[in-house]
Amino acid sequence: MKIIKGKKRKQAPKRDAKKDSIFRLLSSFLSEAGCEVRREKLKQGAGWRVMSGTCQAFDKKMVFVDSRMDQDEQITFLITRIVELELDLTQEQLDQLPGRVAKQLREAHEEQISSAA
Repeated sequence: MKIIKGKKRKQAPKRDAKKDSIFRLLSSFLSEAGCEVRREKLKQGAGWRVMSGTCQAFDKKMVFVDSRMDQDEQITFLITRIVELELDLTQEQLDQLPGRVAKQLREAHEEQISSAA
């Protein structure tokens, strides 16, 4: 008798705690501005083309982030949403972020301002 092994499930990559805290901090900035941030495994497959994005349900703005994206991509996505929603972060909020993330946020904001002019 032969034993047939099934497919092994891919284990989700372990999350970096520092990157996860940055994600949560950026999420809190969006929450303070009235946007609910949800990290979910978005549906994919034949006939589906779902990406992370922003939507509005009734009076509530929602930001969906695909949990299968790399953590750096998730952080960059939230930075993009903060800039696109034109949220003005206080200096105190920017000081809570690591230097490279605050710099990335400032550069994205400056890029949007220059492209609008």
